[in-house]
This record gives sequence, C-alpha cells and structure tokens, in this order.
Amino acid sequence: MAAAPPLPKWNERQVMKTVTDSPWAHRSTVPLTWRKDKERPITHRDIPGADPVRERTGGGLGPLGGIGAPPKDTLPHKADLILRWASALPVRQAKAIFTKKDSHLAEFGAHYTIEIFGLPAEIAHMGVESVEAIAMSGVVLRTKSGRTLKPSGAEARLQGASLTLFVHFPRKEPLRLDDEFIQIDGDLQVVRFSERFLLKKMEYGGNLEI
Repeated sequence: MAAAPPLPKWNERQVMKTVTDSPWAHRSTVPLTWRKDKERPITHRDIPGADPVRERTGGGLGPLGGIGAPPKDTLPHKADLILRWASALPVRQAKAIFTKKDSHLAEFGAHYTIEIFGLPAEIAHMGVESVEAIAMSGVVLRTKSGRTLKPSGAEARLQGASLTLFVHFPRKEPLRLDDEFIQIDGDLQVVRFSERFLLKKMEYGGNLEI
C-alpha cells in the first residue's frame, strides 16, 4: 500500500472550513417530522398502564416500520446537518490534523462514505440498528449522467445529544468528472435531505477526491 500523502500545513480555520463548508462538506438546515400512529381502533393498549412496553417505546412505527415517534413531550423541530465525504482525502487529512490522530488517514478502500453529522439522538430511541436499516433503503447517490448508487452498508454512532450516520457506497463503477455532479438524497422518515456536490470542485492533488 502506498504511503499516505503528507499532511498539509493548514491552520485551524482551514481545517474547520474543510469539514464544515467546502466542496466536500455542505451545511443544511432541515425540518424534522415526528410521525405518529395512523388511525386505528381503540384497544386495551390505549388505557394508561395497560401496555408498559408501548409506553416505554413511545408511539407506533413510521410508514416503513422503522423509527416512529420517541417517548418525549418536547422534540426538536429542525436539525442543522453537515453532509460530508468522509472518504475524501482532504476531509481525512483535516480530521487527522484536528484530532492529532493518524487513524483518520486510513483509506476507505472499496467504499465512498457519506457522513451525516448533526442528526438528533432522539431518532435512535429504538436503537441505532433501526436508523442503519432505514438508511440502507432511504439514502441514495444520483449523478447528472443518470447513475444511481445504493448503499452497501451503514453505521450510526451516538455522541451525546446527536447522532452521526455513515453511509457506505461501492466504488465498483467509480464516479468520474463527466458525471458532473453527485446528489445525496436521503429519507430517514423523521428527516429528509437533498444535497448536490459539483465534482469539478472536488479535485485535489490532481485527483477526484470523494
């Protein structure tokens, strides 16, 4: 394996810009929709205390049988997300400089990886596995040339009051400059997002870095 390129001599401002507002990282403020059960006949479960399992887990499942509404009276109504290409070399270098950990330089191998940062932790009230499962069917990549890439894996990580989601896509048919742009479309039931990245701006060190 070839040695990793040396770290650039970026100052703190350059590092932060790379991971928050750059060709590889876009900010997006999106509304949150906490879905409830569809109308259904009244049963014994509607009597307070008659169904403790339901009371612990909150409202019913969403339309895809996944997230539903968490058991909390006050929920956030919007999320300030950062969508970034965690697999891109400049993002990996910026993270390595910021954390002083070379582990961030590890290559992602056969995958492109999208990092969705800033999701509310409440969407994982039924477990991170439910968020990962919904990401597998709810997040896709689309190019101007008409190509669609579907996930090969997903990983959700809880960090205090927020959740970070990593979605992996295969590199079997690599993205090219003539694809012009790559658009991330996501529907995680509670939150939807769509963000477009221009590939010509994602060249770095003479290579397309994504």
